[in-house]
Amino acid sequence: MAETALLELLQQQQRQMQQQQDQIEQQQKMMQRHQQVFLEQQQTNAKMFESLTAQLAALTTSRTAAISEPKLKETLATGIHEFNYDPDNGVTFSSWYQRYEDIFLVDAAALDEFAKVRLLMQKLGAAEHAQYCNYILPQKSRDFTLKDTVSKLCSIFGERTSAFNIRYNCLKISRHATEDIVTYAGRVNRECERFQLKQISDSQFKALIFVAGLTSSEDADIRTRLLAKLDSCTDFSVQDLTAEYLRLVNLKHDSQMLQSTSSPTDIASVDRVIRHNRPSYVCRDAPFRMQRPSSACWLCGQWHFVRFCPYRRHVCQQCNCMGHKESHCRQSTQGFRVRRQSNVVFTTTSDIVHRRKYMTLHIENHQVTLQIDTASDITIISRLTWINLGRPPYKPTHRLAKNASGHQIPFLGELMCTFCFRDKCDSGICYISPYNHLNLLGIDWIEKLDLWNVPFNSVCDVHNTIHLSTFCDVATISSKLYSDFVQQLPDKFPDVFTNNLGKCTKGKAQLFIEPGSRPVFCPKRPVPYSTTAALEAELDRLEAIGVLSKVNYSSWAAPVVTVKKANGSIRLCSDFSTGLNKALQTHQYPLAVPEDLFTRLNGGKIFSKIDFSDAYLQVEVDDSCKDLLTINTHRGLYRYNRLPFGVKCAPAIFQQIMDTMLSGLAFAVSYMDDIIIVSPSPDEHKTHLEQVFNRIHEYGFTLRKQK
Repeated sequence: MAETALLELLQQQQRQMQQQQDQIEQQQKMMQRHQQVFLEQQQTNAKMFESLTAQLAALTTSRTAAISEPKLKETLATGIHEFNYDPDNGVTFSSWYQRYEDIFLVDAAALDEFAKVRLLMQKLGAAEHAQYCNYILPQKSRDFTLKDTVSKLCSIFGERTSAFNIRYNCLKISRHATEDIVTYAGRVNRECERFQLKQISDSQFKALIFVAGLTSSEDADIRTRLLAKLDSCTDFSVQDLTAEYLRLVNLKHDSQMLQSTSSPTDIASVDRVIRHNRPSYVCRDAPFRMQRPSSACWLCGQWHFVRFCPYRRHVCQQCNCMGHKESHCRQSTQGFRVRRQSNVVFTTTSDIVHRRKYMTLHIENHQVTLQIDTASDITIISRLTWINLGRPPYKPTHRLAKNASGHQIPFLGELMCTFCFRDKCDSGICYISPYNHLNLLGIDWIEKLDLWNVPFNSVCDVHNTIHLSTFCDVATISSKLYSDFVQQLPDKFPDVFTNNLGKCTKGKAQLFIEPGSRPVFCPKRPVPYSTTAALEAELDRLEAIGVLSKVNYSSWAAPVVTVKKANGSIRLCSDFSTGLNKALQTHQYPLAVPEDLFTRLNGGKIFSKIDFSDAYLQVEVDDSCKDLLTINTHRGLYRYNRLPFGVKCAPAIFQQIMDTMLSGLAFAVSYMDDIIIVSPSPDEHKTHLEQVFNRIHEYGFTLRKQK
């Protein structure tokens, strides 16, 4: 019993201990659950704290960015110049953006994508911005990223020339005679980058050389088609181009064959060909006679065969005979020579030479006489003239030209030179011909000299003109009896005869720009080291007498050209033909023609001439127009305060002032800067001279004794 009771007691104690152990385990599990809940609450609180901290930082950053973004954009905008598209001078968007790319990508990194686009749009010119906005319609500029915007602008305002043109010109690059080696190296580096050496394959380079070598005139149409192929597909090889060339040649021959089979006649014909003044007869079949005839048709003068001439059944109104045109009538008094063949663009018949018009220009400080040819697109000088100019260096040329007969004129090369006529100076290209007497003034130089609105009789070299002897700026009376009177004029008018530059007191010159014209800013031209000192002295002189003023900024700028005078000094000429003259409105005032001048001078017995020196510079320019007359020199920008030579409106403006000054004086006539006084007797001539000089003194003009 005792053992049973003891055993039950032990079992009871074990059960109690088991219950206590179970309670302890339950308490431990509850504590673990409480710890897990506590940890979860801590993690939740930490995440909430991090979220609140990030929101607070974002709010602070956005407020700071909102405050600093306008200031940052304004700061960056001041360092970026406005983009104005000028492909002729190499100003494309790609070259412009390459200069400021780091500003958009590095300095403006704090700005968002659309703020960068707005900054870029802000620096586009007015015309460029309008063109871009029209191009992307109906979308807006804010609809694109900076990368897309730059890509579109590069395509719109890129190179206008083809890749073939750029690469071909790169292969022709050469150093100019006056170009320093550093500038030449930079030009080579730039053109080679435009060549895109890394992007061209061997087959493309061979194709470039293949097409560039097709320089014959017979390959002109085929060359154009091959260039079109290369422009559309860049993977052409030399073998492909050769096959395409042969295909085009065969097509050309087939076309000629079809044309010849449609000829109105199919019988054999005999044509007379003039060779060495001895007739020979060649029999050819009509279907294969489609080449150019050796001479013009003697029935009408056109370039076709006689059998196809429409005047074969025409009745001439001069001789009443059938078979020729009136202008080619053999019985005409003009003595037309039948079937005369010429291979030159000039003749030497005395009556023809008498009707020719010539002008004497100064080319590279040498006097050269050129024949005016308004039908010639280019200016040509002979090899003999080139020798007289001192054999200046010239470049080979690929320019092709034909004369009136259709024959090609060979050229030794092209010469870049400076030329002057009266007070107008400019620079341009003339072509050197092997003919010894072929000197033509073409329309390229005629336009640069602004001669279209000037009567040729007033600028041509003519004979039998009236000779006026001159003393200082005054043409003296051609009689010794009145030389004392003329010598007293400088003492009587000391304010007129002075070395100081005069200034017109009766008006200022005003220039007006055509609506819609854009300013043209041209870079300075290189100055030879031999003339740098003389040019700086001339700039200082003009600035000292008030003709020029130094400026730091201008939307307009024209380059300058220096011309050496006979006394060794230089003349500063501004090349306003680079842009300003095209934008100026024409000053509508007529210039006197020689017929009017001769009519006014008719009946006179005594003549005197007054010739102004620096005539245009004595006319002040209105303040609103001075910025237009800015020039770009190696020392920076200068602007004219006086009316300079070379401005399109200058002759008409000065002519109007002269005519106003001489109004009421019937005995005085002016042409540009020359005044001619005509009188019937010596006594009247003295009075007339005094009246003219009184007018000159009244208007503030001056004359120099040394001229």
